[in-house]
Amino acid sequence: IVGLGVIVWSLASGASGLASTYILLLITRLFVGIGEAAYGPAAPTIISDLYSTEHRGSALAWFYMAIPVGSALGYAFGGWVSATWDWRTAFYASLPPGIVLGVLALLLRDRRGGLTSPQSSRVNHHSIWHDYATLWRTPSYAWNIVFS
Repeated sequence: IVGLGVIVWSLASGASGLASTYILLLITRLFVGIGEAAYGPAAPTIISDLYSTEHRGSALAWFYMAIPVGSALGYAFGGWVSATWDWRTAFYASLPPGIVLGVLALLLRDRRGGLTSPQSSRVNHHSIWHDYATLWRTPSYAWNIVFS
């Protein structure tokens, strides 16, 4: 799903350059959000699955650092492309690398090995209730649930 999300994001970004009205630009940008929603929340979980405890913090740090740095570079590069050509070209420029990354994400294989075996998918119902009890003993959690 991550690869498909990146591809949807890329296609919508590129299509933003085709928009001839505000409504069409709004629609393409909505699809950018849909694409991002497909991979944004899943990425930290996938990174956590792929890296050992010793390396997980570093991998997640790189991921979370890439978000603001990529945004800043996108503004700088997009501004330069827009000033050199036009604003539509800035959107078109995001299309090829996004499609390549999306296809590469589709080709990723699960490297966790036997973690998806039938034994690991069994749910321990006692631990679920223990988790709920632990949550309710956390004052900030209980406060937010009761008063939200």
